[in-house]
Amino acid sequence: MNTIFRKSSSLFGIGRCRKDFFLLLILCSSVVGCTYQVDSFLDLPDADPGDYVCDTGRGLCTLRAAVMEASSSATEDTILVPAGIYNLNLPAVDGGGRLVIANNVTVQGFGKNNTIINQTVADSVIQITNGEVALNNFTVQGGNAQSGGGIRIDNADVKITDLTIQDNFGFTGGGGVLVTQDGDVTMHRVSVFDNQAQGAFGGGIWNKGTLWVYESVITNNQSNRAGGIRNEGNLNLRNVTVSGNSVSSPSAGVGGISQNGFAVLNNVTVTDNTGSGNDPGSFRGGGIQTSDGKVTVVKNSIIAGNHGGVGPDDCVGTLSGDSKYNLIGSTEACTIPSFVFTFILDQSANLGGLAFNGGPTLNHMTNFNSPARDSAYQFPPPAIDACESHDQRGVPRPQGVGTCDMGAVEYTSANHFVTGFMLVDAANDIDIKPLLHGDWLDLSALPSEISIRAMIGASPGSVVFEFDGNDSFQTENIAPYALGGDSSGDYQPVTLSVGEHSISATPYASSNGGGAAGGSWHISFNVIE
Repeated sequence: MNTIFRKSSSLFGIGRCRKDFFLLLILCSSVVGCTYQVDSFLDLPDADPGDYVCDTGRGLCTLRAAVMEASSSATEDTILVPAGIYNLNLPAVDGGGRLVIANNVTVQGFGKNNTIINQTVADSVIQITNGEVALNNFTVQGGNAQSGGGIRIDNADVKITDLTIQDNFGFTGGGGVLVTQDGDVTMHRVSVFDNQAQGAFGGGIWNKGTLWVYESVITNNQSNRAGGIRNEGNLNLRNVTVSGNSVSSPSAGVGGISQNGFAVLNNVTVTDNTGSGNDPGSFRGGGIQTSDGKVTVVKNSIIAGNHGGVGPDDCVGTLSGDSKYNLIGSTEACTIPSFVFTFILDQSANLGGLAFNGGPTLNHMTNFNSPARDSAYQFPPPAIDACESHDQRGVPRPQGVGTCDMGAVEYTSANHFVTGFMLVDAANDIDIKPLLHGDWLDLSALPSEISIRAMIGASPGSVVFEFDGNDSFQTENIAPYALGGDSSGDYQPVTLSVGEHSISATPYASSNGGGAAGGSWHISFNVIE
């Protein structure tokens, strides 16, 4: 890897930071914070944590050194991690083990398929003990710990976007993720799969704090008695697929969600999970089990096609009195106290297999004659029972007759999906780099004229851009689909002011934003000068 960035310190603890990973030129200080550019795949500690210089003593800025340096200050720092595999192979006795984030920091990868943090010793991959933290655009794998094998979150406010959390192990629970009582976590477009726990407390996720999950998938995780999720805190699932999770205990276990706290599920698909046992006083059920006295609110969702072994297949326990508009495949052991007329009961959801049906995460498409289509709540937000505004793949709701579908996926006849954004030199009409969620751009390091292009696999009839709250900022009918427009590929520049910006792009089957909609993509990024 080339050395892209190096910090130099002064008598006042201030260094000038130059790097081209995000074309950013900033000051590093005890006041404004630092940006640390990782430039080595080695796993070595920082030589002097707290001096605002990421340096192992060998002239290298490693991932571990950057985390140590950022955690040693109270500033809001950023760690930039280029593409590659970062093997954490330094033993804990030598200052290695898990990466401990103890302060306000953003860890910014170069795409979840490109930047991989791989734990090779017996420890978690990442533990977050304090601060406001953002984890963006990378993969976490290989963790092996008592609990929280992949990511353990303690007293922190954490936002996780575009991550893959896979192949981690937690002996007690939380094979992929553990959120403790003081953790407050939000996930967007996250895949939690192939994680395991030996104990009873969640192969994929063990939540004891507050956890919001959007547009994500929890799949193929396993534990002794709670395969996908064990919830003991406050859990919100929105546009989430919980599928293919299982338990290893032959006598008791919930395949999908073991609900022992407060939970809200809206536009969620819980299917193809496998439980075991049929003791009413223990873990049981394929899909979701709600413990006595706990509250589970389910709306516009599908809980069907799960496998309970000798026990109930789909739903065990009592749903809240305000649960509405759900499809429950088997109501054995499931209590629905009110609004039963809004439910579809004891019918197959008729779902396709788990697959990439567009969008960044695996999901289940409803087949043509599925009763879940056009059967959810008919009124849009801000109605209290409304479906989510977009589905797991970014498809706007509703499509078709005007009533949205139950579950995480909204059927659309359009087969177009935005997969990301590209920063463009509008003066020379050439691509600069992919623009990812959480990126920082420095205007002084960019060309004088820039634009942003939506990356899309097929050729839709049109693409509509939203920018900074303007939901019809630009409509493009002919490729390339650019935020500022273009004339036969001659890009028109867009003015980016200093501050935080948001952009989304939605493809449509017809021109001028007409016809069926495909999958949108939404990110936020920052501009400085």
